[in-house]
Amino acid sequence: MLQEASAGKARPLPGRRNVRSETFSPFVSCSRLRQVQAILRSSSKSKSDGILCILGIDSRYNEGCRELANYLLFDLYNLTNIDSDVTDLPEEVLDDVILLIKPESVHLYCNPVNYNYLLPYVAYWRNLHLHCLTEKEYEDEEAAEEFKITSFVDMVQDCYRIRVPYSFQGHVQKFDMFIVEKWPIVQAFALEGIGGGEFFTMKHELFDASEELWQTYNRLDPVSLEVLITEDLTAFDRQWASFFSNFDIEASSSLLELSEAQAGEVGNT
Repeated sequence: MLQEASAGKARPLPGRRNVRSETFSPFVSCSRLRQVQAILRSSSKSKSDGILCILGIDSRYNEGCRELANYLLFDLYNLTNIDSDVTDLPEEVLDDVILLIKPESVHLYCNPVNYNYLLPYVAYWRNLHLHCLTEKEYEDEEAAEEFKITSFVDMVQDCYRIRVPYSFQGHVQKFDMFIVEKWPIVQAFALEGIGGGEFFTMKHELFDASEELWQTYNRLDPVSLEVLITEDLTAFDRQWASFFSNFDIEASSSLLELSEAQAGEVGNT
């Protein structure tokens, strides 16, 4: 169920034009969300109230958050495999996203420009609370920034234990809640009047969600299987073919004349 958290007329439901995958479906979209929500309900560590994902400059371009966004939004933020129409958007506009995943609901802050690119992937989520200004409201930069801060405060107001996708796979970093405190939107939480009026970490406990999220990312579903077959396997096949193209395997004599150093050189190119 889609709930608008901003004024203005109702927005149209999305078409399929922005969905690249042939196997994408509402079922797969909701299944990925449920698997992330399951971490909150069945974590071996202390249970938390939500998983916070902030993109772009507002999280100092945290790659763990981008990785979670790519999982839930089907590689929309994968810069090596991105739609040409999305690349036309300024980075700060496309990255203007905050997600708070709760056990039974999701809060999403976005802007009226990237809204149309996000909606095909999130419209099927149960209990989605959308925080988004109308195009006319968004023209006032100061009002738009204030709306983002108040939306963030509203999202987390009943979450006291919050998890963050701090690291991305292959690049483990020691979790530091004071680094998260320095993220611009988290710093803005302390602003008087429009913010929460005190430091974020004084009101909310922060924990790392990275390792449990990695286990979730590695599970196969129809879309990840499609990517494995059409992209990963194809790339592997090209690399393997390129490797063997460096050998004249039809002439047995060439293999006999090949030195160990020459064979190793092929693998390093």
